[in-house]
Amino acid sequence: TLVFLMSTFFILRDWDKLIEFIKDITPINERDFYMILKTVYSTVISVVYGFVGTALIQAFFGFFMYYYLSPNYALVLAFLTFISSFIPPLGTAIVWVPYVFYVGFEYSFLYMVGAFIYSLIFIIGTDNFIRPLLMRKGAHIPYIVLSLSVLGGLFSMGFLGMFLGPIIFTTLITAFSIYKEKFS
Repeated sequence: TLVFLMSTFFILRDWDKLIEFIKDITPINERDFYMILKTVYSTVISVVYGFVGTALIQAFFGFFMYYYLSPNYALVLAFLTFISSFIPPLGTAIVWVPYVFYVGFEYSFLYMVGAFIYSLIFIIGTDNFIRPLLMRKGAHIPYIVLSLSVLGGLFSMGFLGMFLGPIIFTTLITAFSIYKEKFS
């Protein structure tokens, strides 16, 4: 992780030099190069907005439930909900499922059912309804295709694959569009 963060820092610091270097060694014209670069940029923005925006909204909804039922730990639990939303297979369930059992133990079965239903509707529902809306803003491809490229990247390359999968896919689509434009 430290190597990734340091690499990202130096790439962003010398971004203009890197772009010029890549443009010089790439055998495509400038218009097509910037078209591909724009696609990569919009895809990264789309994935980041989708994941970070959804995590913020899930933490926001989680905070209200946590504050209502146990105000002393609401901020910590909301922060853990935000962080856990980036853990792909389980996500926010790492936080709210044990919390629902805690509510059942501490209060009553009725509170536990209420917390469970609230979590399903607002925390998990955000993942299913808000994320597609946020991710569609950047990348101009169908959400299902974007989701499958995120999952494919995740399963084949791990956490960074969530970003690299869509970048590779949308860049390939853009390259096919350029090829079609040039040779048809």
